Amino acid sequence: MRLKKSTEAAIRTLMHLAKHEGKSNNNLMAKSLKVPRNHLHKIVQELSRGGYLKTSPGKGGGVTLVKPAGRITLYEVVNIMEGPIYLTDCILDHKMCYLSKGCTLRPKIEEVQEQMLSIFKSSTIQDLIDGEKRKESSK
Repeated sequence: MRLKKSTEAAIRTLMHLAKHEGKSNNNLMAKSLKVPRNHLHKIVQELSRGGYLKTSPGKGGGVTLVKPAGRITLYEVVNIMEGPIYLTDCILDHKMCYLSKGCTLRPKIEEVQEQMLSIFKSSTIQDLIDGEKRKESSK
């Protein structure tokens, strides 16, 4: 499984907002995150539709984080940006595989997927920020 660049940028956008008291604007974020402004605009739209951000147009407007960073999981962000996560098609629908009755690979893939989803569900944007702080303080 490989996360899309837009998903990584969405996670970094949420981190940026959380580190800046929940407010910023697209120009500042695009420059800080090194993401093209048009691309960032689409990411902000997706996160707004998902209920994580609020946008205010015009001078003095910008982007506001709606939920606390400690209540936004990586699972939620990945789901918004990419949809449900399945390592293989047979996880989604076992009928897709002609070997499904005797397959010994599928249970292992399911185990890996469950562990990955568990990590995504238990990791928040705040955890990533805290990890950055620990890393920087140990330098």
